Amino acid sequence: MRQRKQNHETGDGQTAFTILEMAVVIAIISVIAAFGIPAYDRLMVKSQERTLILNLMTIRSAVEIWAAKNNNTKPSGVTWGNLSTINTQLGINVVDQTLTYSCNWTAAPPDRGCGGTLPNGGQIHFHPGHVNGKLHCTGASCPTCPASPGDCG
Repeated sequence: MRQRKQNHETGDGQTAFTILEMAVVIAIISVIAAFGIPAYDRLMVKSQERTLILNLMTIRSAVEIWAAKNNNTKPSGVTWGNLSTINTQLGINVVDQTLTYSCNWTAAPPDRGCGGTLPNGGQIHFHPGHVNGKLHCTGASCPTCPASPGDCG
């Protein structure tokens, strides 16, 4: 004759979970995390890239306004090595504490321009004399901004 399964009590009349039940719950949580964490990482990179693109579009527009105020001449002979300097020189207020930005107006014309760097090493740039100043990606892969100019902003 089969014995009845005993109720696992803790001593004060409450029931407790078995080790098997706990193992099943931990396994389910592990599977969910295995799929969720990589998806979260991809979304974070896309979000950072989109922030970089939008901020560079703001900087590009400010450069165009700066040029219009200065006889249609782009800045030349200067390097703005950080976002604070870019904001000051162009009279804008782009706020981003996670990505790195710079502008190089000392290079020869199609290479003059501004850009930013993603945490994965990808760099998104615009060059006023290159394909109408459209943004493009160089270096490591950028999730939504391809390497060919003009496709992401």
